[in-house]
Parts: sequence; structure tokens; C-alpha cells
Amino acid sequence: MMWPWRKIMEPLQAANAQVLGINARNRLLVYRKNPRRFFPLADDKLRTKEILIEHGLPVPPTLHVFSWMHEMKNVGRDLAPFTEFVVKPSQGQAGSGILVIVGREENGWRDTSGGNWPAAKLARHIGDIIF
Repeated sequence: MMWPWRKIMEPLQAANAQVLGINARNRLLVYRKNPRRFFPLADDKLRTKEILIEHGLPVPPTLHVFSWMHEMKNVGRDLAPFTEFVVKPSQGQAGSGILVIVGREENGWRDTSGGNWPAAKLARHIGDIIF
């Protein structure tokens, strides 16, 4: 049986393709193929999502948006209804700050590595993204 990753890698290797690091990707593809005036829009995930919705494209729901530090005191209450969610910055940070929550724990939530995230820890993480 062929492992799933081979289905992806074999065609790439056959075509002499390279896996690009983020800097090379930006320099060779993003900056050359996209007008600079669109960068702020592409970097704003919430605005980009609005545009995708306006054009009828499916997007995952936004469960909550935190914008200010004073909102951190309500993280536990605001996210209590949710068992699974992703925390991510609305402005691009090359993947930094992304947290995937996959379940509930007695005193908070559980991430993909099994780590425990009580509301206070989650609030600190979100606060670090905001400021």
C-alpha cells in the first residue's frame, strides 16, 4: 500500500519541484505575482473572509473576535460554549500564534498535543496575539 504522503511527494519529485521556505515563497511568488496595494487586504484575515463570503465562497464560521485587552477577563465565558476551535491572529504572522483546540477538559480546553488550556492561560495567549 502506498503511504498518502507519497501520492503528494512523488509527482513533485518527478517534476523536479522544490519545497520553498516561507522567505523564498514570498520573494519568488507572492511579491512578484501580486500587486503591493493588495498586501494589506490579503494580510487582514477578517476582511478577506468578508470578501469571500460576499462572493459566495464557503468559509468556516468565526466564533468570536477579541480585539482589546479588557476582553481577556471574559475569555472563559465567551468561549465556554465551544468544544473545538482555532485561535489565530487576524493579521498575518506566518503561522505564529495559531492554537488548535480539540476538546474540553474539566478546567478548560485541550489542544492537539494534549496540553491543557484553562481560561487564564488561553486569555494570556490571546492577549499576546493582540499586543
